[in-house]
Amino acid sequence: MSTYFDLQIMLNFSVALLSILLSTLLALRIRFGVASEKRPAHYLWFLYTCLICFSAANLLGQICEGQQSRAAYALYPIVCFADYLFSGMLAYAASGFLISVAERERKMRWIRILMQGLILVHITMLILSQFTGLFYEIDAQNRYLRSDAYPLSLIPTAMILLLDAFVMLRCGKTLTKTERIVFWSFILIPGASLILLIYVMDLIPLSAMAASLIMFYYLTERHTAQLYREQTENVKLQTEVMLSQIQPHFLYNSLGAIADLCDIDPQKAKQTTITFAQYLRGNMNALGTVDLIPFAQELSHTQQYLELQKVRFGDDLQVCYEIACTDFFVPTLSMQPLVENAVRHGIRQNPGGRGTLAIAAAETERGYEITVTDDGPGFDPNVPPDDKRMHVGLQNVRERLSLTCGGTLTLRRNPVRGMTAVIHIPKAKEE
Repeated sequence: MSTYFDLQIMLNFSVALLSILLSTLLALRIRFGVASEKRPAHYLWFLYTCLICFSAANLLGQICEGQQSRAAYALYPIVCFADYLFSGMLAYAASGFLISVAERERKMRWIRILMQGLILVHITMLILSQFTGLFYEIDAQNRYLRSDAYPLSLIPTAMILLLDAFVMLRCGKTLTKTERIVFWSFILIPGASLILLIYVMDLIPLSAMAASLIMFYYLTERHTAQLYREQTENVKLQTEVMLSQIQPHFLYNSLGAIADLCDIDPQKAKQTTITFAQYLRGNMNALGTVDLIPFAQELSHTQQYLELQKVRFGDDLQVCYEIACTDFFVPTLSMQPLVENAVRHGIRQNPGGRGTLAIAAAETERGYEITVTDDGPGFDPNVPPDDKRMHVGLQNVRERLSLTCGGTLTLRRNPVRGMTAVIHIPKAKEE
């Protein structure tokens, strides 16, 4: 029998030490890298913090138990209290993680409140036990002794696990297969350890570490899948924008204008051909560009587009630049589509197709702003435009700004005439 308990002590000691090391590494990984979703990551970080405290209390308890020194007598009651306290907090933290994921589909505020109430009951009963010996006592030899009412200490934790099971039964259909396996494992593994704790041996440190490792694996996989979706969506948006810029009518018109120049001004035809090639190369390069690019590069690409348009429209298209700042970064093809919309749907809709386009860039206290203003007829920015291609182009720019740098696109109708498109790039995202 003595050998059996020695093996149990060695197992618990080893598990507690390993749990502290692993939980510290995982908590740091959550804190500084893996999680992108704040609420689930908050609960998982809290879970690992509780597991570190619980494992440390368990480890110190095994060291202090039976020791007759004054320090051991003073420390042992504290670590026993911490052991009970954080065993309950572990269940609460993991349940918060589960609910934060399940709340994507359903609101469960009342379950959160009920779990908080159970934790308060757990803490209150634990404090009373320090004065009454309700759950356990520490004898004169500095040894831990369970009381007959000890199973009552497990009721709040067991109730939290039952609430978790209720959440899974209610929301299981809204979760993926992997999520269901992960969360049922969390419920069943600690639940089994509670039963073993009463009748056989203490496996709570081992079960808590196993359940938390499963949850970490899930969050890592979820984070990886989210990054993949964002990257895929970004590439898709870039492809759509690039294709939307290489429109057949623009190609035909540009080539037609170059053909006319060959007879009138061969030297200008040559230069326009070079500009046209550079413009097409810029669009093709944008297809493979995921990172932000210097604003000066986006401005140069936009100027190439406008040079080609001025070959066609001459003095009917006037362009003004107020570029006060260029030392910042933007998503590729973020400004050029706005300029094209301003020309096609703004200036060219004026009588005679004449008008002025103004492009400005400036630094503000919070970031950088790019404005594209035209004096065309304008439209209501709250109503999707009739031109489907224009609507898709604006939406693509807006979504890519949000995904790549946290930027925004705002459209507003000018007081007298025309439209203004404003791109805001926050400094915090780029510096």
